Amino acid sequence: MPLILRAMFLLILLFELSFADSIDDDIASVNSLDELVSKMNRAPYESRYRYMNAIKKQLMEEKIQDRKSKLDAALKSHQENVHSQKNQGSIGNSFGRVNRGGGIDSNGGGNGNGGGKR
Repeated sequence: MPLILRAMFLLILLFELSFADSIDDDIASVNSLDELVSKMNRAPYESRYRYMNAIKKQLMEEKIQDRKSKLDAALKSHQENVHSQKNQGSIGNSFGRVNRGGGIDSNGGGNGNGGGKR
């Protein structure tokens, strides 16, 4: 009797493993989230969690891609702003050089604060 039970157990185990592989293949062949949800709804109750996990994984990947694209756009915008500010700053500084520190000839003793001789 134990031999028959073991054989039945092994057959059931092999059937479940082959069914599990078919679910993995089914999940891998899906291209859209809607299709994955509809397959989950048609799946047996015991295997729905695998479809749910695949849905969660796909949603996480979409969120990661969305965040990455937003960060890339922000970084590109920041780099463009920095680049344009450098160009504007170099043009403004090359034409408008003014000595604001007060020299020897200026009133106030040359420290730029207006405090000189009393």
